[in-house]
Amino acid sequence: LYTGDPIIPSLTPELMRRSEEGMMAFAERFCRATEVAEVSHTVLSGPVVSAVNDHVRQHGADIVVMGRAGAGGSALLGSNTVDVVKHCAVPVLMVPAQQPIAPPRTILLADDHDDVRVRDFAMLRTIALLADARVLVAHVMEDDDEPVTHWSASTYDLALTGVPHEFVRGHEMDPADGLQRLAH
Repeated sequence: LYTGDPIIPSLTPELMRRSEEGMMAFAERFCRATEVAEVSHTVLSGPVVSAVNDHVRQHGADIVVMGRAGAGGSALLGSNTVDVVKHCAVPVLMVPAQQPIAPPRTILLADDHDDVRVRDFAMLRTIALLADARVLVAHVMEDDDEPVTHWSASTYDLALTGVPHEFVRGHEMDPADGLQRLAH
Protein backbone atom coordinates (compact mmCIF):
# COMPACT_ATOMS: atom_id res chain seq x y z
CA LEU A 1 0.00 0.00 0.00
CA TYR A 2 1.65 3.25 -1.12
CA THR A 3 0.31 6.46 0.36
CA GLY A 4 2.76 8.95 -1.19
CA ASP A 5 0.02 10.90 -2.97
CA PRO A 6 -0.90 13.98 -0.85
CA ILE A 7 -4.62 13.27 -1.25
CA ILE A 8 -4.28 9.70 0.04
CA PRO A 9 -3.57 10.27 3.78
CA SER A 10 -7.23 11.09 4.45
CA LEU A 11 -8.13 7.75 2.86
CA THR A 12 -5.37 5.76 4.58
CA PRO A 13 -7.50 4.07 7.30
CA GLU A 14 -10.02 2.85 4.70
CA LEU A 15 -7.27 1.74 2.29
CA MET A 16 -5.47 -0.07 5.10
CA ARG A 17 -8.68 -1.85 6.16
CA ARG A 18 -9.41 -2.95 2.59
CA SER A 19 -5.79 -4.02 2.06
CA GLU A 20 -5.87 -6.12 5.22
CA GLU A 21 -9.17 -7.73 4.17
CA GLY A 22 -7.73 -8.48 0.73
CA MET A 23 -4.57 -9.95 2.23
CA MET A 24 -6.59 -12.17 4.59
CA ALA A 25 -8.72 -13.40 1.68
CA PHE A 26 -5.59 -14.12 -0.38
CA ALA A 27 -3.98 -16.00 2.54
CA GLU A 28 -7.11 -18.14 2.90
CA ARG A 29 -7.17 -18.93 -0.85
CA PHE A 30 -3.46 -19.75 -0.76
CA CYS A 31 -3.92 -22.12 2.20
CA ARG A 32 -6.82 -23.91 0.47
CA ALA A 33 -4.95 -24.22 -2.83
CA THR A 34 -1.68 -25.46 -1.32
CA GLU A 35 -3.03 -27.34 1.73
CA VAL A 36 -0.70 -25.26 3.91
CA ALA A 37 -2.12 -25.04 7.43
CA GLU A 38 -1.26 -21.42 8.13
CA VAL A 39 0.32 -18.41 6.44
CA SER A 40 1.51 -15.30 8.22
CA HIS A 41 0.75 -12.12 6.33
CA THR A 42 1.46 -8.42 6.67
CA VAL A 43 0.24 -5.29 4.93
CA LEU A 44 2.99 -2.71 4.55
CA SER A 45 2.82 0.90 3.48
CA GLY A 46 5.34 2.92 1.52
CA PRO A 47 7.18 2.61 -1.78
CA VAL A 48 7.11 -1.05 -2.82
CA VAL A 49 10.86 -1.69 -3.16
CA SER A 50 11.70 -0.04 0.17
CA ALA A 51 8.89 -1.82 1.99
CA VAL A 52 9.84 -5.21 0.54
CA ASN A 53 13.55 -4.78 1.28
CA ASP A 54 12.84 -3.58 4.84
CA HIS A 55 10.58 -6.60 5.41
CA VAL A 56 13.20 -8.96 3.92
CA ARG A 57 15.88 -7.60 6.26
CA GLN A 58 13.66 -7.63 9.36
CA HIS A 59 12.43 -11.19 8.83
CA GLY A 60 15.43 -12.79 7.11
CA ALA A 61 13.48 -13.85 4.00
CA ASP A 62 15.36 -15.96 1.45
CA ILE A 63 13.09 -15.22 -1.50
CA VAL A 64 10.31 -12.79 -2.46
CA VAL A 65 7.32 -14.08 -4.42
CA MET A 66 5.41 -11.42 -6.33
CA GLY A 67 2.14 -11.65 -8.14
CA ARG A 68 1.87 -9.73 -11.38
CA ALA A 69 -1.45 -7.95 -11.45
CA GLY A 70 -0.66 -4.40 -12.58
CA ALA A 71 -0.89 -2.90 -16.04
CA GLY A 72 2.51 -1.20 -16.13
CA GLY A 73 5.98 -2.46 -16.94
CA SER A 74 5.58 -4.90 -19.79
CA ALA A 75 3.23 -7.64 -20.90
CA LEU A 76 5.14 -10.12 -18.74
CA LEU A 77 6.06 -8.03 -15.70
CA GLY A 78 4.16 -5.28 -13.89
CA SER A 79 6.00 -2.08 -12.98
CA ASN A 80 6.15 -2.94 -9.25
CA THR A 81 7.50 -6.38 -10.11
CA VAL A 82 10.13 -4.87 -12.42
CA ASP A 83 11.22 -2.46 -9.66
CA VAL A 84 11.46 -5.21 -7.05
CA VAL A 85 13.31 -7.58 -9.41
CA LYS A 86 15.84 -4.83 -10.16
CA HIS A 87 16.36 -3.67 -6.59
CA CYS A 88 15.50 -6.50 -4.22
CA ALA A 89 18.10 -7.77 -1.77
CA VAL A 90 17.09 -11.43 -2.39
CA PRO A 91 15.91 -13.48 -5.40
CA VAL A 92 12.40 -12.73 -6.69
CA LEU A 93 9.94 -15.30 -8.03
CA MET A 94 7.24 -13.73 -10.20
CA VAL A 95 3.85 -15.42 -10.56
CA PRO A 96 1.40 -14.05 -13.16
CA ALA A 97 -2.06 -13.03 -11.95
CA GLN A 98 -4.74 -15.70 -12.18
CA GLN A 99 -2.12 -18.42 -12.54
CA PRO A 100 -3.27 -21.59 -10.79
CA ILE A 101 -1.13 -22.49 -7.79
CA ALA A 102 0.67 -25.65 -8.87
CA PRO A 103 4.24 -26.94 -8.97
CA PRO A 104 6.08 -25.54 -12.00
CA ARG A 105 6.89 -27.89 -14.88
CA THR A 106 9.19 -25.48 -16.69
CA ILE A 107 11.08 -22.54 -15.19
CA LEU A 108 12.31 -19.74 -17.46
CA LEU A 109 15.54 -18.24 -16.14
CA ALA A 110 16.51 -14.98 -17.81
CA ASP A 111 20.25 -14.76 -18.48
CA ASP A 112 21.65 -11.31 -19.26
CA HIS A 113 25.19 -12.69 -19.70
CA ASP A 114 26.28 -10.99 -16.49
CA ASP A 115 28.45 -12.68 -13.87
CA VAL A 116 26.74 -15.71 -12.34
CA ARG A 117 27.77 -17.68 -9.26
CA VAL A 118 26.76 -21.26 -8.50
CA ARG A 119 25.59 -20.39 -4.97
CA ASP A 120 23.09 -17.85 -6.34
CA PHE A 121 21.04 -20.67 -7.86
CA ALA A 122 20.50 -22.78 -4.73
CA MET A 123 16.86 -21.69 -4.33
CA LEU A 124 16.07 -22.18 -8.04
CA ARG A 125 17.71 -25.61 -8.02
CA THR A 126 15.75 -26.60 -4.90
CA ILE A 127 12.44 -25.50 -6.42
CA ALA A 128 13.21 -27.31 -9.69
CA LEU A 129 14.24 -30.53 -7.94
CA LEU A 130 11.22 -30.53 -5.60
CA ALA A 131 8.84 -29.86 -8.49
CA ASP A 132 10.65 -32.17 -10.93
CA ALA A 133 10.78 -29.18 -13.28
CA ARG A 134 13.12 -28.34 -16.12
CA VAL A 135 14.87 -25.00 -16.46
CA LEU A 136 15.18 -22.99 -19.66
CA VAL A 137 18.11 -20.59 -19.41
CA ALA A 138 16.97 -17.84 -21.77
CA HIS A 139 18.94 -15.03 -23.34
CA VAL A 140 17.39 -12.35 -25.54
CA MET A 141 19.66 -10.48 -27.93
CA GLU A 142 19.24 -7.72 -30.44
CA ASP A 143 21.43 -9.24 -33.15
CA ASP A 144 22.88 -12.52 -34.36
CA ASP A 145 26.49 -11.53 -33.64
CA GLU A 146 26.51 -12.98 -30.13
CA PRO A 147 27.92 -16.48 -29.75
CA VAL A 148 25.40 -19.31 -29.39
CA THR A 149 27.16 -20.69 -26.32
CA HIS A 150 28.06 -18.13 -23.68
CA TRP A 151 30.93 -18.46 -21.19
CA SER A 152 28.38 -18.72 -18.34
CA ALA A 153 26.94 -22.00 -19.68
CA SER A 154 29.39 -24.11 -17.68
CA THR A 155 28.45 -22.23 -14.49
CA TYR A 156 24.76 -22.93 -15.13
CA ASP A 157 25.57 -26.59 -15.82
CA LEU A 158 27.26 -26.80 -12.42
CA ALA A 159 24.60 -24.74 -10.59
CA LEU A 160 21.78 -26.86 -12.03
CA THR A 161 23.37 -30.28 -11.45
CA GLY A 162 20.62 -32.89 -11.45
CA VAL A 163 18.07 -30.52 -12.98
CA PRO A 164 17.12 -30.97 -16.65
CA HIS A 165 18.02 -27.68 -18.33
CA GLU A 166 18.71 -26.23 -21.72
CA PHE A 167 19.80 -22.93 -23.19
CA VAL A 168 17.40 -21.02 -25.43
CA ARG A 169 17.73 -17.65 -27.07
CA GLY A 170 15.52 -15.16 -28.79
CA HIS A 171 15.90 -12.05 -30.90
CA GLU A 172 14.06 -8.89 -29.88
CA MET A 173 14.86 -5.20 -29.38
CA ASP A 174 13.07 -5.22 -26.00
CA PRO A 175 14.35 -8.02 -23.72
CA ALA A 176 11.05 -8.19 -21.77
CA ASP A 177 9.13 -8.80 -25.02
CA GLY A 178 11.69 -11.39 -26.05
CA LEU A 179 11.35 -13.19 -22.71
CA GLN A 180 7.58 -13.19 -23.06
CA ARG A 181 7.88 -14.70 -26.53
CA LEU A 182 10.26 -17.38 -25.20
CA ALA A 183 7.95 -18.08 -22.26
CA HIS A 184 5.05 -18.72 -24.61
